[in-house]
Amino acid sequence: MEENIAISQDERKDFSVGVSYSAGLGKDTVIGTLSDDNLQGNENNDELYGNKGNDVLNGNQDDDIVYGGEGDDAINGGAGNDTLYGDGKNNDTDTDPLTSGFGNDVISGDLGDDWIYGNQGDDQLDGGDGEDRLWGGQGNDLLSGGNGNDDLNGDLGDDIIVGGNGNDTGNGGDGNDQVFGEEGDDFLIGGKGSDLIDGGAGNDQILGDDPSLSFGFGNNNDIILAGDGDDIVLAGFGDDQVFGNAGNDIIDAQDGNDLIYGGQGNDTASGGGGNDRMFGDKGNDVLIAGSGDDEVSGGEGNDQISGNEGNDIINGNDGDDTVYGGQGTDILRGGAGRDLVFGDKGNDTLILDPGDTVTGGEGDDVFRLIRGNGAFNPAEAANISDFRAYGTDLLQLDGALKFEDLNIFDGIGENAGKVIVQDKLTGQTLAVLNGITAADLTRDKFLPVSQPQAPASQENQELQPSIPATSGPGAVTPPQPVQQEPAVISFSLGEFILNENGEQIGAPITVKRTGGLTQEVSVDVALTSGTATRKSTVAEGEQFDFDDTDFPLKVTFAADESEQKVVIPLEDDDLDEPAETIELALTNLQGENAKLGDQTTATVKIQDNDDPGNLEFAAAEYIVEENKGSIDVQVRRNGGTKGKVSVNLILDAAATPTPGTQLATPGTDYTNIFGSSGLRVEFANGESVKTISIPILDDTPPTPDGTKEIKLALANPNPSTAQFDSIKNTTVKILDDDIPTLTISKIDDLADEADPSNTATFEISSSLGAQQPPQLVNLQIGGTAKLGADDSAKPPQPPSDYIISGITDPTKTAVTISGGTTQFTVSVPKDLNDTETEGPETIIIDLLPGTNPTAYNIGADKSTTLNLLDDDKPTVSLEASGRIAENNLAQAVDLTFTLKGAIKAPITVNYTVGGSAENGSDYTISATSVTFNPSDFNSATNTATKKVKVSPLDDLTREPNEVIDVVLQEPPGGEYALDPEKNQTTVTVLDNETSVLIFTPSDPLALEAGNASEIGGEFKISRFGGSANEVVVNYQIDNTVKDSATPGIDYDTSKLPNFNAASLTGSITIPVGQEAVTIPITPLNDRVGGETLTEFITFKLLKGNGYEDPLGAEATIQLINNGG
Repeated sequence: MEENIAISQDERKDFSVGVSYSAGLGKDTVIGTLSDDNLQGNENNDELYGNKGNDVLNGNQDDDIVYGGEGDDAINGGAGNDTLYGDGKNNDTDTDPLTSGFGNDVISGDLGDDWIYGNQGDDQLDGGDGEDRLWGGQGNDLLSGGNGNDDLNGDLGDDIIVGGNGNDTGNGGDGNDQVFGEEGDDFLIGGKGSDLIDGGAGNDQILGDDPSLSFGFGNNNDIILAGDGDDIVLAGFGDDQVFGNAGNDIIDAQDGNDLIYGGQGNDTASGGGGNDRMFGDKGNDVLIAGSGDDEVSGGEGNDQISGNEGNDIINGNDGDDTVYGGQGTDILRGGAGRDLVFGDKGNDTLILDPGDTVTGGEGDDVFRLIRGNGAFNPAEAANISDFRAYGTDLLQLDGALKFEDLNIFDGIGENAGKVIVQDKLTGQTLAVLNGITAADLTRDKFLPVSQPQAPASQENQELQPSIPATSGPGAVTPPQPVQQEPAVISFSLGEFILNENGEQIGAPITVKRTGGLTQEVSVDVALTSGTATRKSTVAEGEQFDFDDTDFPLKVTFAADESEQKVVIPLEDDDLDEPAETIELALTNLQGENAKLGDQTTATVKIQDNDDPGNLEFAAAEYIVEENKGSIDVQVRRNGGTKGKVSVNLILDAAATPTPGTQLATPGTDYTNIFGSSGLRVEFANGESVKTISIPILDDTPPTPDGTKEIKLALANPNPSTAQFDSIKNTTVKILDDDIPTLTISKIDDLADEADPSNTATFEISSSLGAQQPPQLVNLQIGGTAKLGADDSAKPPQPPSDYIISGITDPTKTAVTISGGTTQFTVSVPKDLNDTETEGPETIIIDLLPGTNPTAYNIGADKSTTLNLLDDDKPTVSLEASGRIAENNLAQAVDLTFTLKGAIKAPITVNYTVGGSAENGSDYTISATSVTFNPSDFNSATNTATKKVKVSPLDDLTREPNEVIDVVLQEPPGGEYALDPEKNQTTVTVLDNETSVLIFTPSDPLALEAGNASEIGGEFKISRFGGSANEVVVNYQIDNTVKDSATPGIDYDTSKLPNFNAASLTGSITIPVGQEAVTIPITPLNDRVGGETLTEFITFKLLKGNGYEDPLGAEATIQLINNGG
């Protein structure tokens, strides 16, 4: 029978049955029964002893001492500074009946500065408010500090320690503990065992191991997450994994083969002993590898990296880094940015990137050149400061790059005293070597065999997506060169045509320079291929097509010169042969701040003159006044003049006259020289042009009868191999000299959208001069700009672009002239100044015949074109088409550059390429800039696009997802604007090596429904490497662990992925491109009392395809029961 008994002041009571006891107001001592008691201390400093049984003990107010005793007790200290014991002693030797025995206790300190001892058993301790001290004792305990600056000690067992708010001290003690600092500036110690330590927010100090331990004591492979804030971490013994996350952290990994990931902020990290892997990530980091064979990646920011002892692999990655190899045989790379790379002691391999200054130091060093990893301007290429040409240093050629692909020459100007090594194929400078001459770089100074693989920016770094991510001194930055306008060298066209006799057909072969006119620049025009026979390839006396003796041809631009012509000596043979080609390429560019443009190759087509050729008229239209007596019409043959050729010149009976004109009448308007079958025109051997004179007859008496037309055609060539070219028909216009002839011309061809006063002007002239009476003239208005109405009563509005004085109705384009010339103004009123990016627009004005055909003739100058200047800048945007993967080398990604708004002159768009992936190791990129030409535009969309390909490389190194960051640069001259939302893009590079799995509890605690709230736990499976592949990971519930929770009863298994309840196994898929997946654990309220307070949910990974053997990797979540 249970009783409720009140205790008087300062009284001691001892009972023998299970009772609820409420102490009085004094200093009471209450001893519970051997059964389940409920003891309440009330006011003053009480002592409560639960004795045996599952007791509920509450000290309430003031400073109490509470012993739970044997059994699973629930203890609450209440207000005051309490001392609470879950069990009387922390061992099994106690014989005092009041303090002996143990159980799994739940103890809450509540308000005040409490001391709580869990002692034996798996206890749950909560300090509550105040500055509390908690000792877990033996067993697997859960310690929570709550509010205040608490001191938490896990002692023996695999404990979970949660600091809560405040500046806490947490010590895991013995066992594999999980220590969470949470808020505040915490001091955390993992202690013995392999611990998980998470500093959380605040500036924390973290020790992976107990500093009093001797070296190598126990299994101490810790995982440390420093969290937010400026943290200090000493990892201790063992193979530790340290993640600095946010803040400026100081990390010393100490002994063991450690993984260090600095995270955000300016971090200082030391690897210590062992073979460490270090990744600085973001920020300006200081990374010291220590002894051992280490792998170090700086990541983003201006980093300082020192390899120290051992054979290290170091990559500075993004930013202006300083890299020291130290002792040992190191592989070093600066990465993107202007880096300082020092091999220091040992025989090192130094990989060259643009902008880097590289010093080999002591030892026999190898400097590695990568195709595509250079710069067009030697000042921006890698600079080798101490290459020993007569020592033991070597240059290594990467991949397809061969010695024969190189131009090696002595620099000029600012590069005097230096040797420039240039890739003929790309035109890029791969290296600039100081203190030697080109003659010193003989073939034996180059290695044809690839050296060890270049380190990628995150090489072999175990990035753990399962770990939640939450200013040291920067590198010394080399002085930046003064930025001048670059000289861009290119061919003017992609194709040129020469007659076999050397005559130019169309534009001459021209090399042009755009910009950078202030200094001398030179370039070689080299032969690459082609079907034409070179003189150097045949024996003396045999026929050839051109003389290549002087190739490559040196083309030099003096200051202010922008074009140079190229002459190729041709041999005119007697062979009837098809057109042949000579393929040219620009190489060996020399000069300060010079680079090759888009058109670095050209084809020269040699047109044979040993066939009959093709026939056509020399012009599609001839114009003559009827009083001039005659008109000469020319017929020519193209592509060859060999042998005799004849053709008939006939009247085209099927042709119709141009609107506003009439067909001329033979015998009245002209003399018919063609007869019924046509006039036979004969070409002698070698003759290319024939002129035919047609007599024109003037009418008498003078009769205004308008413009007449003779329609002519070519027919019946002989031999039949002489075909026709495009101008097979022509028109002879006979202008009536009894009516005025009108012509049109431009006076000022440019109107400005931004300035209504800056107008364009055209004029219409009459052959009658001042005698011209007022005449309405019909016009056709075309072009890309839209005409508006010149109407002051109703001002024009967009989408109109301009007005022409005197045209009040855009649908009726006619103007009135009077006198010899009449001028018209084209302007843009302020209401038509739009904000649309259109680029320069055109206005094309054509004269049309009058409504009365005898009103006027239209002369040869019948059309003019004006230009409308747009004041809105064109906009450049950038997008990427996807991601690339090492297991699909043929699948490239397109970087699409879009220019919206037309341009009048070519513009070059520059961009930077950075990120954690490395050019030449992880990927290649087909261009480092794009140039838009006016001819590139699609008038329908008012846009132009250019594509640059990014292709993957398989580097055979396991690594996490890497990124290529492409960022558009502002134009130095402001000639275009950047799209505010699409001015940068990122391409992800997926690894194809076999994945290594990392298994952790990302949320290690679950609470059964009925506690403060139902809280689920979570496992996370992360993979290091292999993200290019889909991986199915097999897992199993391990129910052999002591106090295991029951699947399906204590937690829900219905939502576990692909779970088989019979075998307790399942599988979960990590998709392509994804580096982690989670398995959520949902607790169930089983409404069962008397259970162990804490149960364990343990999952382990099984073997599978596509990932390394996990070797039984397991993770555990603790489930806190609610007692029914």
